[in-house]
Parts: sequence; C-alpha cells; structure tokens
Amino acid sequence: MIDMSNYRVIYNQRVLNAVALEMVDYGEDFGLQRGSKTTIKPKFLGVLAINEDGNITLIHDEAWCFQFIPALKGGEG
Repeated sequence: MIDMSNYRVIYNQRVLNAVALEMVDYGEDFGLQRGSKTTIKPKFLGVLAINEDGNITLIHDEAWCFQFIPALKGGEG
C-alpha cells in the first residue's frame, strides 16, 4: 500500500480525499514492457478514498480514469 493522504483524487467528476493506492496492475505484458521502456504506465489502480459520506471506499478502475492533485495544507481547501 502506498500512502496518498497528501493528495486528492478526481474520479468521475468528483474530488475525494485519497488515502492510499491499494493496488497497481501493469497488465499481462508487463515483462515485455519492462525490457524495452524506461517509463511504464499502470493499466489499473485500486484507490482507497474517503467518499462524500465520510466513508472509506475502494475504487478500482483503469488508471487513466484517475487524476491526483496535491492536497492544500493549513485549511486552504
């Protein structure tokens, strides 16, 4: 698990407080990609986030569906 508590995640036009990356899936051809590229993008992510009701939820979807932005410090948003 990767701590993401300093980020917010935008998913389906909603801004949620991220908690952690729970799963990162690079797809079946990860070994082939690794041998030929220096930057490899994941295919799927599992993101733990706090939803609008204040509950922890796991969102699992294609990586391109997520956008991460730094959370502002000191009550600025």
